[in-house]
Amino acid sequence: MGSHTLPADVVEDILDHLVDSIDQDPATQWTWGRRLSAHQKRRIELQFRNMWLPRLRVSLHYGVWYHYEYKLANLHTTKGEEIVHFALDPQDTHGGPDALDLEQLWTQQQSSHVYLRLGEGFLEKRNLGSWIVNDTGLPKLEVGAGGKDITFDWFGAMNALLREEALLRTTRENWLARDHPFISSLTTNNLIKHLVMDKQAALRISVLRYRHYRAGTVPVFHETSRQYHKQQPTVSRCEDTSGGCSCCSRTSAPDIFEIIAQEESVVPFIPGFEAWDPQKLTDAIAEEFSWRCVRCQGREDEEWRLQRKKAYLPQEAKIGEWERWVEGRLRRWDILG
Repeated sequence: MGSHTLPADVVEDILDHLVDSIDQDPATQWTWGRRLSAHQKRRIELQFRNMWLPRLRVSLHYGVWYHYEYKLANLHTTKGEEIVHFALDPQDTHGGPDALDLEQLWTQQQSSHVYLRLGEGFLEKRNLGSWIVNDTGLPKLEVGAGGKDITFDWFGAMNALLREEALLRTTRENWLARDHPFISSLTTNNLIKHLVMDKQAALRISVLRYRHYRAGTVPVFHETSRQYHKQQPTVSRCEDTSGGCSCCSRTSAPDIFEIIAQEESVVPFIPGFEAWDPQKLTDAIAEEFSWRCVRCQGREDEEWRLQRKKAYLPQEAKIGEWERWVEGRLRRWDILG
């Protein structure tokens, strides 16, 4: 008997359902789904223009105290559909003195840094309060007079952001497979410690090296986060505060290691975490927080760490409302922790 081939329209219907099943996973849709067929490629790109582009935020961080937020203002311009216009969002901006030249800040790489955040407020439940965040850049960036408006190639920006997100996941999956015997031997709390203190930054570094290898450049890590990738800081540590550390004299913006230390949870890295009951999940998040405190402040004091964890946990009467509690755990980077 000869082989049978499904009609093209039936195949596309099947692919439609497959792509729709991952509609809350933009990285997989963009990097994998667009390869399925020409129709799916067009369909996904249209969906991204309508659904994900409005959920993209561009943040210009100046030093550690100020950040300027930009959101979609206009998709269509005379330069073509791939160029978008983002405008400053004054309601979500914490700017510096009025004398600061916002337009000039876009060129000051030593004191300012640009981050892209995708799905903030939308992907939170799936990613334990997190979202996709990176500093992959804005192709064809043009800054308007006064710095309150920017235009860039949204297609190129989305491609770089989601390609690197997919690479991060692949790198993490390869590590989990390669080190499975070691990982299986650890208790949940010890694995969380290992992830926070060692692997989270290491996984990001491997992807950053690949990015710079492709570009023919060399990674440059900020002095203030050298401890995240096992390099001894050459600046004095900050004084402890109630939530983290504060460097009043610091002029450099946070780098990606500092950003993910607060905005990216390691709990979803753990195989099977989706099946945990609310109490175990809540305890894991508090355990993660306590090790973040250790990493940030360099204070290897077990009694102090456990006190931080206990203070972070919700009250016993509210343990059943863990979803609401989780939503407030991860937030935008803040120098005060």
